[in-house]
Amino acid sequence: MENTRTELTATVLMENTRTELTATVLMENTRSELTATVLMENTRTELTATVLMENTRTELTATVLMENTRTKLTATVLKENTRTELTATVLKENTRTELTATVVMENTRIQ
Repeated sequence: MENTRTELTATVLMENTRTELTATVLMENTRSELTATVLMENTRTELTATVLMENTRTELTATVLMENTRTKLTATVLKENTRTELTATVLKENTRTELTATVVMENTRIQ
């Protein structure tokens, strides 16, 4: 819909990486930023933002610096005037990080 801004950025610097960035914006005056930075091998990063109502801001950031990591960041915003920030930083190997935020009412902030 109208007045939406969506930014998806993926930076992959080494081998065997998989990065998925998905933003779905269904109503007006929303801003979604999804950023994934992968610096080593055998990483999988998934960033998903779903915004269903107006005046929302969603930021998802994943930074993976070592091997054999899996990071998932998921934000679902269902009502107006919400701000959701999900940040995952993985610095060592063989880690799995999942961050999930679900906002179902108005005027909330989740970090």
